[in-house]
Amino acid sequence: GGTFHDHRGVILFSFIANIGYYSITHAELWAIYIGVGIMWNKGFMMFIVKSNSMTVVTFLIKGYASHHPYF
Repeated sequence: GGTFHDHRGVILFSFIANIGYYSITHAELWAIYIGVGIMWNKGFMMFIVKSNSMTVVTFLIKGYASHHPYF
């Protein structure tokens, strides 16, 4: 799931999703994917994504090898 805040930190809306059984890394990636889709569907084209998973942040910034065990 995720929570969306405005620039002042006020919660705008949040979501949860049942994605089945995945690793924590997979779940974090799914949450970001779903959250970005929600933002685009609501008309937001510019936003900041935050994550507390350095693994996920690294994947998003640097990419990943196709043989990585998470994929």
